[in-house]
Amino acid sequence: MSISDEKIEDFHVSIDKIINEHGFAVVYVGGDEQTTPFGYTIGLCPDYGKEIVLESSVPPNFCQDILNMLADELKNDGEVTGKCIGEHYRIRGTDAPVRFQITKVPLLEKWAERHLICHHFYRINPEHEAIVVFLGDDENRLPGEEGYSFY
Repeated sequence: MSISDEKIEDFHVSIDKIINEHGFAVVYVGGDEQTTPFGYTIGLCPDYGKEIVLESSVPPNFCQDILNMLADELKNDGEVTGKCIGEHYRIRGTDAPVRFQITKVPLLEKWAERHLICHHFYRINPEHEAIVVFLGDDENRLPGEEGYSFY
């Protein structure tokens, strides 16, 4: 096993441990010149049939906080409405809640697009969903609105 394979295996072991302790784990993937940053859950599908993907350029700790809240919402309410985002997060320097957009796509589609590692922990089925959440940009604009910027 090469060093990179060992590191990958160590990462999978640590994710598996978190899933066993908490029921799911959060993974953050930093962006580069070709890829925007994002975060996602692993481990919700076996019980809930869904994973959550946060498509946003927020810092890792902010991403983890939001995904943890959304996962708790799924576990407690059986769905993700995102109401916790508006209740807990405000646009910098204002009292206005951060806007968000939620879409659902097949998890296999999101897995192929973003190279998610869920398949290392369970079999992805065609009926599994990815709940994709976008946060408003610096001007609180959402994808599809004029002037929206991921960064």
